[in-house]
Amino acid sequence: MLFRSDDTLIPDLVDKFVKKFPNVKKVVISTDTGESSTIAAFELYKAAAARHGIQVLGGNVGFTGKTMDLSPIAIEIKRLDPDAVWVAALPPQTLLIARALAAQDFTKPRLGNIIFWPGNWVATVGDAGKNWYV
Repeated sequence: MLFRSDDTLIPDLVDKFVKKFPNVKKVVISTDTGESSTIAAFELYKAAAARHGIQVLGGNVGFTGKTMDLSPIAIEIKRLDPDAVWVAALPPQTLLIARALAAQDFTKPRLGNIIFWPGNWVATVGDAGKNWYV
């Protein structure tokens, strides 16, 4: 199995995402602001957005791993009205943001770093996992 670090993986993920969704011109980036790896991912997402001429709305619409209710984050994301959301978080917080976005009827595409995909995330998230790409 080939393992890659975020500094090569995230630019490739964004390239593929933009190819799949060429009309995405505005994104919200939402990351766990308490984890060094997800803070670094925010910078990588931001650089990839700039490379593709995509506007980042709201800076980092972030949260911490200790936040159990991410509905205010989902409400802010919906208010900003992006074409897509890019998320970098550990599995529990990604699950919470997926459910919070679903509760807000936010159905636009979401891109996530692969850290949350292994394990039982897919089975646990259910319908809230629609339109997630990793």
